[in-house]
Amino acid sequence: MKAITIYNPWAMLIALSYKQYETRAWWANYRGKIAIHAGLSKEFLPSPAGVEEFASLLGIDESVAGKIIKLNAETLGHVVAVAELVDCVRSEKLRSEISDREHHLGDYSDKRYGWKLINIVPIKPVKVRGQQGLWDIDLAGQIEHVSKEIYSLSCSNLPAGQLTRIAADPLSISPEDLEG
Repeated sequence: MKAITIYNPWAMLIALSYKQYETRAWWANYRGKIAIHAGLSKEFLPSPAGVEEFASLLGIDESVAGKIIKLNAETLGHVVAVAELVDCVRSEKLRSEISDREHHLGDYSDKRYGWKLINIVPIKPVKVRGQQGLWDIDLAGQIEHVSKEIYSLSCSNLPAGQLTRIAADPLSISPEDLEG
């Protein structure tokens, strides 16, 4: 499987389905399963003092925003989700198609690309060393279950009844598994 290292809070916001596009300056030819790895940098972490602004940006309750801010710090250097990369679209085209929230959570300036992520499933964080670019990772035997704590903070539309079914092997999730 491929993986991509993304700074938090953006990696965690992908894991929680608040963000469905990762923006990059380069095109990705790869399509398929991708692990979302939260990089070690603390540079962009929202502070607990900024919980009100963070909550407002996401359109969520401040108590949920506070928990997400805490998770951002706790998951640095961990794979936090598995998703499917299904498309790579020029930012010029995406700007008119995405929500205001999505626009605020990425860099959609000219000559950039939005990587479309679907079937995003948060997992119990797995500590691994990240890399630049797309890199290979073998998570077999390292994923214990879908993190219910993290999922409870998610805005995903994944039916709760599906958690048990996919918990055994999150890497084998197909679009049919995620349908209600």
